Amino acid sequence: LGLQLAVKRCQKALLPAVEAKEEGVANDQPCEDQQGMLDAKECDGPTIRVMDIGAGSGLLGMLSAKAGADEVMLVEKVPQLLQVAVDCVNANDLDAEIFLVQAHSQSLSAEEPEERLHIAVAEIFGDAPLSENCLATFLHARQHMLHPGASIVPCRLRVVAALAHVAGA
Repeated sequence: LGLQLAVKRCQKALLPAVEAKEEGVANDQPCEDQQGMLDAKECDGPTIRVMDIGAGSGLLGMLSAKAGADEVMLVEKVPQLLQVAVDCVNANDLDAEIFLVQAHSQSLSAEEPEERLHIAVAEIFGDAPLSENCLATFLHARQHMLHPGASIVPCRLRVVAALAHVAGA
């Protein structure tokens, strides 16, 4: 159920950008991104750039590419997991849209506006949603990697807690 929800949220975040790109191509509009910057690619509409934080196998990044993202950056700090992502990307023939970075996402920074990304996706949660320092990770992404107003998926968390008493503890 968690994976299905992540896929739906990833598609929902990409939908407005993909529709705007298709509309721009249909109306033969100039190639500009959301900030009015000229796109470095051929005039096919704005480039949609996504970052998959803590990519693991790269599933969310690959789904983003399949859903219409032009460029996807998979960021994974664990070398063994990054190799799994490389294998998965190659097996799905997505190496043209996806590039991989071995790093902790908080060590990255987009210096120029054209390097900034439009959407960040992540599935870095275990059984405790705040255990992976996700709030600091998303804050860093918003401040250093994303365009203003960019989408982050998931965009909110719900933490449910219950008080319990364990006799003898």
